[in-house]
Amino acid sequence: MNDFVPSDQEPEASSLATGPHDVIREETPRDDRADVVAAWLQERMTIEPQVGLILGSGLGNLGTRIEDAERFPFGDIPDWPVSTAVGHEGNLILGHLADVPVVALQGRIHLYEGYSWGEVVRPVNVLARLGIRGLVVSNAAGGLNPQFRCGDLMLISGHLNLMFRGAVADGAKHAGVSGARGQSRGKAVYHEEWMGQWERLARRENVVLHRGVYAGVSGPNYETRAEYRAFRRLGADAVGMSTVPEVCAAATHGLPVLGISVVTNEAKPDAPTINDANEVIAEAQAAEGRLQRLLHLWLQENRGSGSFR
Repeated sequence: MNDFVPSDQEPEASSLATGPHDVIREETPRDDRADVVAAWLQERMTIEPQVGLILGSGLGNLGTRIEDAERFPFGDIPDWPVSTAVGHEGNLILGHLADVPVVALQGRIHLYEGYSWGEVVRPVNVLARLGIRGLVVSNAAGGLNPQFRCGDLMLISGHLNLMFRGAVADGAKHAGVSGARGQSRGKAVYHEEWMGQWERLARRENVVLHRGVYAGVSGPNYETRAEYRAFRRLGADAVGMSTVPEVCAAATHGLPVLGISVVTNEAKPDAPTINDANEVIAEAQAAEGRLQRLLHLWLQENRGSGSFR
């Protein structure tokens, strides 16, 4: 079995924003329930995953591409929050993708479903305990950058936490791992070298792939025209209702992250349109093939080297 070993690029996260030089500023108590869940899964699984995948709205079909699949519905896993959102099937799948052992979450949970921050990040805490060496997160997002079009892919190079929630603010007892407020990791959570690999593969495959900043909001409502303008002025290129809690949790575990947004609608504050969840899912599914192709090629490329750099 090839081992995927991250480079010495150490991740970080921030309570508000992340970029190339941000630091962790979040107190994250230990999630004892994640220990129980991980032990339950380890008793039943036969695969040791090296890469974790979180498949967002309309992107769950990738789960059907996983070989030697061991499937666990969220509802069958003790202390695992169940997804109620449209387009999130709600399965944990262990298996191989491009001959790499992976664990995929076919759907996620959100703050707007009524879950606490600690419950939203519990799946990442469990994946870390299962031994993954890196995390890939995907989502459907609204395009704020006027250069973006529906169906485009965007690598997340940094995020804005506009959910105004966190392990401390939420009062969560089971939010992450042991850590101290103000702890500094010092380097980027979004892995620069992995992003460069994806950009090279996208050019080769003729896939439109941007880099940009993701604004995470709590939802479940879509944004107003004033919010679109405000987010853009803050530097956001895309906006969505997920991902930020998971990335913050991954950083506390020292996990490097690759984040990809699928642009499923275009923000036009001067010519607003009505957004619909089913249309968002349809756009994500239309772009899913391109995302799958780049992911497969990236895993295949790193499998040969035996390491993620």
